[in-house]
Amino acid sequence: MDDFSRLQYKDDSVSANLFYNRSNRRNQTYNVTGSKWTKSDHLRFDTIGLDLQKQITGKFGDVIVGTTVSRDSYKNDITVAKNIKPGTKINEFRTNYAVFAQLSKDLGAGYTATVGARETVVEANKRYNAFTPQFALLKKLDNNSSLYANAAKSFKMPTFTQIYGGGGANFAANPLLEPEEGWTYEFGYKKTSNTSMFKAALYYMDLDTIEYEGKGTSSNPYVTRNMSFKNKGLEMTYEKDFGSKYSYSLGANFCNPMGKNKKGVWERKFAREQYNAGIKYHDAKFNAALTGMFTTDRASGWGDLLPVNFIAGYKFDKSSSVELGVENIFDRDDIVSNPGSATKYYCLPRMVHVTYTYTF
Repeated sequence: MDDFSRLQYKDDSVSANLFYNRSNRRNQTYNVTGSKWTKSDHLRFDTIGLDLQKQITGKFGDVIVGTTVSRDSYKNDITVAKNIKPGTKINEFRTNYAVFAQLSKDLGAGYTATVGARETVVEANKRYNAFTPQFALLKKLDNNSSLYANAAKSFKMPTFTQIYGGGGANFAANPLLEPEEGWTYEFGYKKTSNTSMFKAALYYMDLDTIEYEGKGTSSNPYVTRNMSFKNKGLEMTYEKDFGSKYSYSLGANFCNPMGKNKKGVWERKFAREQYNAGIKYHDAKFNAALTGMFTTDRASGWGDLLPVNFIAGYKFDKSSSVELGVENIFDRDDIVSNPGSATKYYCLPRMVHVTYTYTF
């Protein structure tokens, strides 16, 4: 069960967001050898925080400055210490502080530059300091087309369950887990018209990520670890309106994701090819969309993915509407988790839902 609370303020230049989130989860692990359920563990995650942003427009360019402060907590009725070596510091609270700034400036001759930076300090099982800059350059070729280049550094703390385990039998704790961070580079082209849009981008990622690996023990068969990850690829998207009510979209992504295993050897990860397509209809009262995504050439010889979904909505008036959704139209039994993950997760069977919305 998840609970969310928000208090927001916004005007022409300032936005403020005070938030509180709570997530309650109850898990049980099935013991195949003993043919019984293990003890249920109850996990609770709480986050409270404040996000502030200020926009400034001047002769020097457009500036956004801001700060974010938040505090996370994690509670588990099954002690997380059972898989942790004696003397290891455990901290089930986390405080995050961040300040950021971004400057966008028109350089003339069709060039626009954007420079941003974020400084993040996290007080957790130890203190983390992360400086994450971003650089972007846009070249406008004409009124409809442009080239762009972007380089950005990312930083993401591991989740509490990745550090301390879920409390159940399948996942061991790893309090020495380091954050995910690294660089992403992108170079692309975009062209638009009154009825179409085409975008293509070459990208390269060099990251330290987190993955689950097998330990080979019956009590805790999986543990999280940091992994060096690289990926390079080409992504393309095309969207087209035909007539005043119909449109379609096509997309493709070709890549070569590689991760370094615990022996230090680079190996295949995830999938190398992904294609998507969709067709939409809309008028003043009725809208509908049929979409599908085909993922193939997955690592470890895993089967293809082909989720196809349909959604349609009708607006009775300005206050009320109804929506029909059909997920996994062909009722496929696809594995949706990635090869190498701790558990094989299968997609849900065909699901139909009807939603009525009334606003006042």
